Amino acid sequence: MSNFLRICLLGFCCCFFVACASYHQAPQPIQSENDSRQYKALTLSNQLRVLLISDPKAEKAAASLDLNVGSRQDPEQSEGLAHFLEHMLFLGTKKYPEAGVYQAFISEHGGRHNAYTAFEHTNYFFDIEHGDLEPALDRFAQFFIAPLFTEEYVEREKNAVNSEFTSKLKNDARKSLDVYKSVINPEHPFAKFSVGNLDTLSSASEGELRKELITFYERYYSANIMTLVVVGRESLPQLQQWVEERFEKIPNRKTQVGDVVQPLFVPGTLPMQVQIKPEQEQRVLSLNFPVGDLREYYRQKPLAYIGNILGHEGEGSLFSYLKARGWVESLSAGAGFSYQGGSAFGLNIKLTPAGYLHQDEIIQSVFQAINRIEKEGVKSWLYEEQAASSAIQFRFQESIEPINYSRQLASSMHYYPARDLLRGSYAMDDFDPTLIKQYLSALNPDNMLVTITAPEVTVNKISPYYQTNYSNEAISQDRINSWDSAGLSEAFHLPKPNDFIAKDFGLIESGSIETKDNAKNPALIHDQSGSQWWFKNDEEFNLPKGFLSLSIRSSKASASVEQSVLLRLYSHMLLEQVNEFAYPAYLAGLHYSVSSHMRGLSVKVSGFNEKQPLLFEQLLKTVVNPEFDQQRFERIKADMQRVLENSAKQQPYGMLMGDLPQYLYQQIYTEQQALSVLSAIKLPDLKNYIASFLQQVNLNGLVYGNYSESQAQAIIKKANALFTIKHDGELPSTQIYQLSESNIAIKTENSYQDSSLLYYVQAKNNDSLTRVAFSVAAQLYKPSFYTQLRTEKQLGYIVTSGVYPVHEVPGMFFMLQSPVASAPSLQGEVLGFIEQKLSRLESVDEQQFTAAKQVIMTHLAQKPTSLWESQGRYWQDIAYRYYNFDSRAQLLEALKQLDLAMWKRLIEQHLLSESRHGMWLYSVGKFTDQQTLSAKPIKNIEDFESQRGYYSFP
Repeated sequence: MSNFLRICLLGFCCCFFVACASYHQAPQPIQSENDSRQYKALTLSNQLRVLLISDPKAEKAAASLDLNVGSRQDPEQSEGLAHFLEHMLFLGTKKYPEAGVYQAFISEHGGRHNAYTAFEHTNYFFDIEHGDLEPALDRFAQFFIAPLFTEEYVEREKNAVNSEFTSKLKNDARKSLDVYKSVINPEHPFAKFSVGNLDTLSSASEGELRKELITFYERYYSANIMTLVVVGRESLPQLQQWVEERFEKIPNRKTQVGDVVQPLFVPGTLPMQVQIKPEQEQRVLSLNFPVGDLREYYRQKPLAYIGNILGHEGEGSLFSYLKARGWVESLSAGAGFSYQGGSAFGLNIKLTPAGYLHQDEIIQSVFQAINRIEKEGVKSWLYEEQAASSAIQFRFQESIEPINYSRQLASSMHYYPARDLLRGSYAMDDFDPTLIKQYLSALNPDNMLVTITAPEVTVNKISPYYQTNYSNEAISQDRINSWDSAGLSEAFHLPKPNDFIAKDFGLIESGSIETKDNAKNPALIHDQSGSQWWFKNDEEFNLPKGFLSLSIRSSKASASVEQSVLLRLYSHMLLEQVNEFAYPAYLAGLHYSVSSHMRGLSVKVSGFNEKQPLLFEQLLKTVVNPEFDQQRFERIKADMQRVLENSAKQQPYGMLMGDLPQYLYQQIYTEQQALSVLSAIKLPDLKNYIASFLQQVNLNGLVYGNYSESQAQAIIKKANALFTIKHDGELPSTQIYQLSESNIAIKTENSYQDSSLLYYVQAKNNDSLTRVAFSVAAQLYKPSFYTQLRTEKQLGYIVTSGVYPVHEVPGMFFMLQSPVASAPSLQGEVLGFIEQKLSRLESVDEQQFTAAKQVIMTHLAQKPTSLWESQGRYWQDIAYRYYNFDSRAQLLEALKQLDLAMWKRLIEQHLLSESRHGMWLYSVGKFTDQQTLSAKPIKNIEDFESQRGYYSFP
């Protein structure tokens, strides 16, 4: 798959840049026809470039400030300093000196905040309830005007940066990047260690690090290389006033950032082969080619054309050929690492064990595919088809969350001129075959970095920071000669014209089935024994798009771990079988999925509605008439085993969060349970299971979007005809285990050195009042949990808490991952926090309670901002049997009934009392001599299941 197309279909691409343009008297950005927001681009007197977005429909306000400086500018003696400085800006400013006050304000007003440091960017962003934008901007602006860099927090926050570093020591992406930085030109700034740790941020004398921070800040944090995007409901003049009053105070130090002039690789070191031994079980072949700077070619996008062909997955493609031979599981191609001064093109190929043994032949096939492109010549019709698809995506793009939209645009403002700011990532205006050939010529064996990641590789070096085992060597001339003479293969041809590209964008008006009572919600238009379908024509977003969703439910879905594993194999096999047919649809803006769930399979199609029924019908025909061969079965089974085994090698906090639903749902099984049965499953077992699964099924479907009722009925008729349908009363209920007062502890094995702890508290009942009471508690407690255990006590980089309902059972979790404290110590900290909240429960006043309650009410009352979000809400209500589509309304009503006294009583009873129902999940890390938690130990899942009652949902 082309990386460019994958990103652009999501609505944003940062791979193609243009030189920085002045925003003095900037023309207004070209907008999508579906975009009703108002925009204004301006430059403040301090040369800060600003984009204001007025959106009266925005459910939240947001802002992002992007600095065109990142780890590239780290001083040699303090690598990671840019990242460390990003952390420090959250810890107090002259106007708001208290550490954590910004974070608390954002959280208390229903918002989120974060920041990231990249090679050439440092980006800060937040969202907030729309009525609180002005005071949030006031706090935000102070980051860039008068941060304190308090010495106390300088020393503390070093530990947080180091904890972030150690928390990902076994992350294979970080480990591979560490190797990449080790083999590129050491003079290139990308070779620097960008994260930072206690060693790189240490100073010989006290206070020296703070001086370095201030020096860096005063050199690089300059308004002239900053961009700001603000999204709010207010008018453009009002937004402009707020921004000018606050952000014009940012100093303009007239900082200049030029291009990187050093080559990415030392001349003469390519071609090179690198071998990496990974932590997780995986085999990946990557081919990377340094190419010229792309910034001035954002209208031509030469690498997008090349990537579209090499990453194609349809009939006659490189991927189709390699997959048929059993060598690859996935393939992507497109622009990779891009920076001011250069870029790279890459292919990333996920290998099967058999493919690992045929690496050179796979590389030869890549060059045969490249030779085919050269032989056939650059085709204008293929470029124009790609350009048309991209233009359609821009024309009918859906709304993006303000927090993501502002962040994306703030980064893009450094590279696209104002007029093309919104459409730059979609633009393919200028077909330039000479330019495409120029970039294609760089994809040759002499200009190639080959990286092989696999457990079997031979290694002789260790990378400096993430301790990755690797080796690198020059590629022999014999291998280069064989790839140079790869010639052509009749197995490959250029993609055929894409028949899935939509041409009919007409909107269908609402049909006659909607009445005054149900106009806002889907209507049940087909209700027969075992088959229920809902329909709604969209009149809010006015897009030629739709959603077709079908849940195929069976009593044979997950009644045992064997059935659950067989169902997963079934869904994976279906996806691979349909891929060659469906891939052109994906390129045309149609998204599809086939996935397993506790009760069966979900089949979904979304995007432009014109060709949806064709794709949907083909998917369903594949479901009922699968064609599975032995080779495909063995490959998918091996991939599933690898994924299950790798689950114990992920970060501890992620592993524990993944484990939690496995312990709570009766019909969800652990990775260990799945592995215990997977190896014995044969292809005949899968075929027998599928026949049994399909023998009698129950259907729940939704047709939503730009459809008429008659079109919906036609889709439903075809779908129903494919299945043998039974009544849904025979389906088993959803079972959720009830925890008891005797808190339990389950230890999980993990290879990381960090300890980790997750404490889940389950309510003693599942009524609506308790559910909303937990939500208010989570809103009140999350900021202080983070500030106390992360900022003040420095227990680790990963510290979080939140509400965690399981189906409709209320719950809350507390999560920590720590390089400095054992699991029993973390347990003591969590219990201490809870005891503190109990002791201070009476001090929670009406104002605090009302503010937290209002955040939850605002969230529940928010209207969906996109067709996708709207469909998601409808589909969830159908799954949970809220056939009046009022799940959120019911919670809102419960919130209205909840008063302070009632809340205190419920929280004391369910969350803060010693008789609360809780479960501790943990891993010990390096603290192997401190493993005992104050809770009843559970050694295996069978012991846990045998002692539980359960909540039951139909």
